[in-house]
Amino acid sequence: MRRAVEPDSRQPRKASITRRAFLRLAVALVTAAGMPARRLIAATSGPGELDTDLEWRTGRAVFGLGVYSAPSYSARVIGWLPAEATFTVLAAVTGNHPQSHNNVWFLVPDGYVHSGWVQPMAVHRPQPVERDLPEWGFWGEVCRPRIAARIAPRRDADVKHHLYYGTVHHVLQVRDDPAGGSWYQVYDELPPAATYWVRAHLIRRITEWEFRPINPHVPLEEKRLEINLAGQTVICYQGDQPVFFTRCASGTRFRYDDGRVEDFSTPIGDFAVLLKQPSRHMQGGEPGQDDAFDLPGVPWNTFFTYEGVAIHGTYWHNDYGVTRSHGCVNVSPEAAKWIYRWTFPIAPYEDDFVQSTRQIGTRIVVL
Repeated sequence: MRRAVEPDSRQPRKASITRRAFLRLAVALVTAAGMPARRLIAATSGPGELDTDLEWRTGRAVFGLGVYSAPSYSARVIGWLPAEATFTVLAAVTGNHPQSHNNVWFLVPDGYVHSGWVQPMAVHRPQPVERDLPEWGFWGEVCRPRIAARIAPRRDADVKHHLYYGTVHHVLQVRDDPAGGSWYQVYDELPPAATYWVRAHLIRRITEWEFRPINPHVPLEEKRLEINLAGQTVICYQGDQPVFFTRCASGTRFRYDDGRVEDFSTPIGDFAVLLKQPSRHMQGGEPGQDDAFDLPGVPWNTFFTYEGVAIHGTYWHNDYGVTRSHGCVNVSPEAAKWIYRWTFPIAPYEDDFVQSTRQIGTRIVVL
């Protein structure tokens, strides 16, 4: 199965601007607005492991964000949020955007930021450390904006990855360090398989109840999931009755700096669920190019092609309604979890994956 399944371009399907050019343009806009280059809007915190409580309505800046005086890119730029900054979100409002697929802006303490590159979070308090782990371990979810995955259970150990809010990981064991800190060992299936260590109080234990199937009594032939590429929507049906709807971001074409264009459009056709994984480390793209990616813990994956195309949760953007992925169907983590629980086959808690066939997997139609 191809591993190069995600993530996303910063441009919609027919964009002709490269990411590098986009960043140059963003700097030029800030300069033209007369804003001091180093002025930063006050944020709840910067990147790193967070040991203090945050507001329950919190955003993480995926990239550097301009802060505007009104919910419109034509408004005055009044500040800047650096990448990985976290900040309080006061409200979501409708504003203006050059592309009409996403007109949602977030009101923050100093102005407005567009929602597309903000990861919304409900950041939890420090979690209790699980001491009585079952032999298999448990599924855990990162409940802070960003935490470090280290090669050993020590604060001074090298960092191998950064794990983001909402990502899902298989926790194997718990260990204490001499300084009194507690650590979970998490498994990473990406070859070569490895394990890393994260601070235990930054991981929320996912309960078995959260894996319970949704409407399992409905016969296989009555469940159908439709992905509409023109409308960028996902609808789940039971018979002729829609029971779930969400916007999505499907595959697009990538334009590289050397002028090449590669088509990663989501395939059209009649498919079925072939594989389900609560967590997937996705890696791919061309090394040195703008589309290279390395994403541990992608949550709630429902694969429907042998080439690795899946519906899954997304933590590196919040911009649905436009094409932007390497073929997969991006939805919010909450939507991906619902789809994971609703589709057949039913996925047991103590499994890293469950395989399927067209005979037992829910039908998926891509239009």
